[in-house]
Amino acid sequence: MNLKKQEMDVEMNLMLVQANVRPAMLVQPADYKEATGKDPKTKAILDSIRLRYPDLILSEAYENYQGILVSKQSYDGYISLERMGEILGYPCFREFQETSLFSIHVNVHADGIVELFANGSTSDSIEAFKAFAEKATPVLKSHFKSFQRIEIAVYPIVPTQTLIDHMLQGKDMTPSEHDHLQNVLFNFGFSMDLQFYVMDHVQFHNPVHRGILLSLLAREKNDTLSPFFPLQQYPTQQAQVDELTQAWEADLIYLFEKSK
Repeated sequence: MNLKKQEMDVEMNLMLVQANVRPAMLVQPADYKEATGKDPKTKAILDSIRLRYPDLILSEAYENYQGILVSKQSYDGYISLERMGEILGYPCFREFQETSLFSIHVNVHADGIVELFANGSTSDSIEAFKAFAEKATPVLKSHFKSFQRIEIAVYPIVPTQTLIDHMLQGKDMTPSEHDHLQNVLFNFGFSMDLQFYVMDHVQFHNPVHRGILLSLLAREKNDTLSPFFPLQQYPTQQAQVDELTQAWEADLIYLFEKSK
């Protein structure tokens, strides 16, 4: 998501919290390569929220830290992933601990497409998402002249092993598989530049390129950092991970370029 869309995403969600359409939203320092609300980029966003939405409460002192909760009530103590989904108003929050088969996205069409949020689900039922869209539409329409509509998009989630098998067989990747690969790159913390590079320039039938991607997918299945998630709980280590990820990213582009 580019900067403009990222800013619109935050602003739209703030409006929906203010209008009681969403119970809360989450500002994640990791989106800005930071660890806490005290870091400069995140702090500037939070200061702006406090100034423009003085009745909203910012909560950061809770366990299982994911970011700063912005709501009309405060939160502390331990917050599980399921409880976090409930706080944020995700229709399928109870399925956080289950194997999701579908990814349901709430997208606003306004000066392009801005994703309000996405939710994993074990079914492709979108009725609750449509109800959310009906409540959100008049709020966003009244604030954004470019607002067109809210779209609910459903995508099947491709298991990483399925994508590995298809790539080993030399099959063409489906749109859902492309989406999953891009999501894997995002979860590694790679920049949008690398994500777009892979989607636009990598030769998927080039055996060297395919081998590099297969190695990334194998690592995604067996991520050695997973015991430390969320990394926001380890601010010093996260800074080191970010530095190493940038170097890893540069090496990947070098390998792709040299093996064309």
